[in-house]
Amino acid sequence: MKEIKTTGIKNKCENLFYLYIQNQISTSDLINGLEEIEKQVSEKNPNSEKNGNLWFKFGKDDTNATTIKNLKSYLNLPHYHINRKFIEEQIGMIIDDPNTKLFVFYS
Repeated sequence: MKEIKTTGIKNKCENLFYLYIQNQISTSDLINGLEEIEKQVSEKNPNSEKNGNLWFKFGKDDTNATTIKNLKSYLNLPHYHINRKFIEEQIGMIIDDPNTKLFVFYS
């Protein structure tokens, strides 16, 4: 597990989450953007795991390891579904609360 400290990568992820929460991009645009970032990280780290994944923690107290695959699954649920609401709340917290940070990992 390697936390990505590069602010450019983290900022790109935060920007995509912001645009999604503001309804400026679709779920598929969010997922495609995150997958492109994941591809870039993989290419920049050739010695890391071949099938590594980006995954996210939404705040220091988040005990989940949310992958892009998880996001795709949750965010394609109906708007009223509890899992979709939960992940959207977590994304919203990193946007709205300056004390809640996004952590980005690749492993």
